[in-house]
Parts: sequence; C-alpha cells; structure tokens
Amino acid sequence: MSTTDPECKKLVDQTDHELKEELIPKETKDHPHVFNETKSIIFALLTGCFYALHNFTLGGLAKMGYLARFDTGIGMGIGAGIYYTYQFIQTKRNNQKFFDWKKSIFRNQNTEIPEYQREKFEYWILAGVISIAVLAVGFGIVVIISFKLALEGGMNQGIITAIYGMTPFIASILFYLKFGETLKVSQLIGMVFMIVCIIMIGLLRAPSEEASAREDYNPSGVAIALILSIICPFAFALNGLIIRLLCMKYRVNVNELNQTALLCQGGLVLIGSIIGYSADNYEFIWFDFLQMILAGIIVNAGGSLGAVAVSIGNAGVAYSLFNTQVIIFILLAALLLGQIPTTIEIVAVAFGIVGSCIMSLGPEIHKKLSNIFRRE
Repeated sequence: MSTTDPECKKLVDQTDHELKEELIPKETKDHPHVFNETKSIIFALLTGCFYALHNFTLGGLAKMGYLARFDTGIGMGIGAGIYYTYQFIQTKRNNQKFFDWKKSIFRNQNTEIPEYQREKFEYWILAGVISIAVLAVGFGIVVIISFKLALEGGMNQGIITAIYGMTPFIASILFYLKFGETLKVSQLIGMVFMIVCIIMIGLLRAPSEEASAREDYNPSGVAIALILSIICPFAFALNGLIIRLLCMKYRVNVNELNQTALLCQGGLVLIGSIIGYSADNYEFIWFDFLQMILAGIIVNAGGSLGAVAVSIGNAGVAYSLFNTQVIIFILLAALLLGQIPTTIEIVAVAFGIVGSCIMSLGPEIHKKLSNIFRRE
C-alpha cells in the first residue's frame, strides 16, 4: 500500500490523533507503564487534602513568621526519617540489605543502558536533590517575606495568593516546552475554574486598615512583594520539572527521591531554626513546636503524593488539583471552627469543585463521547 494512498493516509492521521489524545510525554512513550493519568489525579487530590490539613494545623502559628516555616521543615525531615525507618524494617524482614548500591537513587536505574554505565555515581541526581530542597526552603521564605512586605505596604495580600494560583499555567508551559505535554480542552476549562476560585478567595483579603498609620508602613516594599510572588510559582513548577526529569532519565524511585530531598530540606531549616530562635529571642514553647512538627509531617505526606502525581501524570492538571486545599480548608474551618463562609466564598468553592470535577472526569467523559460519535 502506497503512503499516498487515501486509506493509508487516513490510517496514519487517525493513529497520530489517538497518540495526541493520550497525552503521553515524549520521554514516556516507550514506557507507558510510567504514565498513569488516573493515579496522578487521585494523588493530586489527596495532596490537596494533606496541604489543607497542614495549613489548618499551622493556622494559629502565623505569629511566629518564618520560624513556623523552619520548624515545619524540621517536621518534614522527621517525616522522611519515618519513611526510611519503615524501609529499614521492611528490608530486614525480607533479609535484604538496606544500603544497596544497586538500588540507590544516586545510581542510574535505566536498564536500557549497559550495566557498566550504571555503576557510577550520578552527580546530576545529587544536584537535583539539592535543588529540590533549596527551592522548597527558598519558596517558604519568599512566601513569608512577600506577605510581610504586602502587609507593611497596605497592599491586598490576596493579590499575592492569586499570583501563586498561576502555578498550574506556568507548570503547563514548562512541561510543554520540555516534554511536549499538552492539555485537553476540558482540562484547560477546569484549570480556569480553579484559578477563578483561588483569585476570588484571595481577593477577599482586605487591604490593611489605615496602613499608612502603622509604624512599619513601607509602600516601597509592595513592588518587591510582587516580584517575589511572581518568582514563587516558577520555583514551585520548576521543582516538579526536576522530579519528572530525574524520574524519566535515570528511572529513580520517586518516593526515595522526594524523601531524600526532604531530609536535605530538614537539615537546612534546622540550621535556620536555631539561628532564628537565637536572633529573635523568641520564647520557646513546646506545644507550638510540636504543632509545627506535626504540620511538617503532614505536608511531607502531601508532598510525597504530589511528587508522584507530577512524575506520572499531566503536570498542569496535578498542580491545579493541588489548589483544592483552599476548598478543603474552608470546609474544615466551617465544620470544626464554626466559621461560616461568606456568599463569595461559597461561590468560589463552587467554582473550585466544578473545576476539579472537570479536570478529573472531563477526559474520561470526552473519550466516551468520542467513542459514541465514532460508532455512529
């Protein structure tokens, strides 16, 4: 059959269309078992739940500023320690070695290359782990600084929240440029709904009353706050990009990769916490400290699920579903604290729920409808 034959051309076009519909990134076409959109969506929704619990736990500790972030980071490191303790127990039960170089995340696990090429220590993986940890710590510090500057400048802090909500769009662009990853129309619509939800809730934060009368009033800090808030979504999306790159190129275990990065992060923030307590002369309160540790362990679980979601599914969808934490947080506040949401918050939550449903179920509905129309 000639390639110019109409039937052959039709078959090629149909095959090409089906490949595009599957949304499989270039690096994973030869390894379809790695890419699992359904599992990614489930893990992303669970990530939103854990992030909401984390924020809810931290709610009463905003007074501690960046110290809350540092101590939470220690909790994330402890969470990683719990993970590795569990792994140690499992290996001993199975009579296996815990420190096994052949299973190390710093060794190339890609079985498609010769064995001798996989024996060396991969410094790019080490650089990736350090980058993930540094970006995460930097993200937390920048968030606090930007909110502080916005407060001092009398700016509506919700603007910063809205900018953070742009992470799914930025992630979609980065992952498209690197992996050729695209969004279906239904997923793009769902993402827009989620962004509207974040913006509506964020802009509910009123500007500081009589900000100019404050002793720490600093209008010049508003511009810096905006610049920092724009950097944050890029840092958050870049973290996911690094995780996907390492998983695709070196076939490393995403859980061990993430937990190793969290251990590094815990070490970094431990130093910051010690310096912070010393410099600020803040009274050490065990209950507050343990509450922050708990928040860190919770966000460790959420971050682990989020890393898997980004590594095996569409990044734009995963990052959008992470934002369900806002919806869950409002529901938790209403159920446990009796904080009745306003009409605008209810509308925003409705947008978020619709958006998450469209992104989660839209592709499957689209596929079933397409199959029905094709049969007809």
